[in-house]
Amino acid sequence: MTGLLVSLLLNATVLAMTQDAAYPCFTHHGRLSSQNGIAIRIWLIGTKRSVGVDGELPQAIKDLEDLYLSLTSEQHSYIFGDFTMCPTSPDIPGHTRHVRLTAATNLVVQVINRQRPPFKVISTWKSRRF
Repeated sequence: MTGLLVSLLLNATVLAMTQDAAYPCFTHHGRLSSQNGIAIRIWLIGTKRSVGVDGELPQAIKDLEDLYLSLTSEQHSYIFGDFTMCPTSPDIPGHTRHVRLTAATNLVVQVINRQRPPFKVISTWKSRRF
């Protein structure tokens, strides 16, 4: 019985490692938004594709979530930036691909009703010295 349990655990570990290797992480410039249905979605700018975000969000997005991603907020916004994503499903045309968001940098917030101009989230930008 113990041998069977060890074998099942080993197979599950190998399967998980294989799935991670099958869908390598990538970084893409995109527009993160919240809506009904798939709660958090990123449109991959320059394509007609968008991905659904599953799991925990990076701290940079968590800090903005309540104010800018809540559907009932007066400041409901789009968040543009460079997002590092690790796919959790295969890329099938015509279907939503799901990803785990691991990093978000160079963020710009654009309030949807345009009450104010877009602004940078300075903490997510690398400091540049000229």
